[in-house]
Amino acid sequence: MKKNLVGLLALMFVLSITGTALAAPDNPFGDVPAKHWAYDAVSKLVKAGIIDGYGDKTFRGDKTLTRYEMAHMVARAMWNADKADAENKAVIEKLSKEYASELENLGVRLSKLEKKVGSIAISGDARVRWIDDGSGNTKFAERFRINMNADINADTSFYGRIVALNHSEMGTYKTSNDADRMNVADAAFTTKNFYGTTVTVGRFSQQMDPGGYWMNTTGGVDGIKVTAGNKLKVTAGFANFGPYSAMQKGITVADPITGVAEIKDAFFVQGIYPVSKATTVGGWWFKEQTGDDSKFDVKSVHVTAKLSPDFTLATGYGKNYIETNSKKPTFQQTRLTYGAVSPAKPGTWSLAAEFRKFEPGVNNSIYTTSMVGSVSDAKGWAVIGSTAVAKNTTFTAFYGFNAQKVSTNADIANYTRCQIDYLF
Repeated sequence: MKKNLVGLLALMFVLSITGTALAAPDNPFGDVPAKHWAYDAVSKLVKAGIIDGYGDKTFRGDKTLTRYEMAHMVARAMWNADKADAENKAVIEKLSKEYASELENLGVRLSKLEKKVGSIAISGDARVRWIDDGSGNTKFAERFRINMNADINADTSFYGRIVALNHSEMGTYKTSNDADRMNVADAAFTTKNFYGTTVTVGRFSQQMDPGGYWMNTTGGVDGIKVTAGNKLKVTAGFANFGPYSAMQKGITVADPITGVAEIKDAFFVQGIYPVSKATTVGGWWFKEQTGDDSKFDVKSVHVTAKLSPDFTLATGYGKNYIETNSKKPTFQQTRLTYGAVSPAKPGTWSLAAEFRKFEPGVNNSIYTTSMVGSVSDAKGWAVIGSTAVAKNTTFTAFYGFNAQKVSTNADIANYTRCQIDYLF
């Protein structure tokens, strides 16, 4: 395993000195500075009728927005680019490059050549990865996703996503447990300006914590969620999370759902508040509502801080108030990132180090972004690096080490993963 570590570190060093080295995802919660040129650019697009601001045809430039909120407006401008003249198309192109990472997180294609089928905008991504889980087994795996966005009317839009996976192994075909499968992952309708709120209904993706280690699904959540607020953004919802578990395991779900492997019906509430231009705080509560089979009543807080132009710190802590082995288990995760990678800007890169600790019973690892091996009854360190090797093409490497089971302190094998992602 030392050879794996030496090899990975050597690869990261070589890429870094050539200007195309390694990283963790951009922080989607950072503020856009009050005097940033993007405010004037968006205001111009509102006045031109390309986007509609806050629904009353205004854009409150005196209200500080997060980069995530600004990206939503840029995505709408990209969708309506056919209404723009040459000057405003240039503005949209400049905005799309500035918020490339946030647009990627939203599933929006970054190129101005975005294809439309009727009133549907089509985009997608594909991934090839190699994994060594430390047990002596290595494998290649593949995934591709097709995203569909459509404006139904001025207030209502549709988002759909189809996900196809081969997570078993190249050269094999399986129908369960790391199955070859294709799913309708997302199919949701979003209505804004509904009594001052935004409402999403249908099948959607749900991320609870910024790192995604407690929950970050790729679709598979059937329910409703409502978002309200300006500076303080609050989202509350109720949904059935069982379909996502079945998708991941390649099994069918009984109706009504039976068994104890998945999270079923649950309430959730999230709040995000920018306390300054550099720091955002947030919290969430997730409570499963399926009687005796309920396993989660989790409360968590998190902080994301821009320590300098190059360094970002993200940390979170949470507790499950339903006991496991007579204890209310906790989790924590802290990541320090240097740099930022943008798929639209070849040569951009970042490098991150993190520590995580998840006590047994605090989470269900099926629903996590499991980037560095197990995040259930596990603690350990990781380094994560990424670079845009070409336009809309990124290379990412993950290495988890010094990991142990929290319950027994037994060693967990080091974990290595490398992958290439293509956006189209």
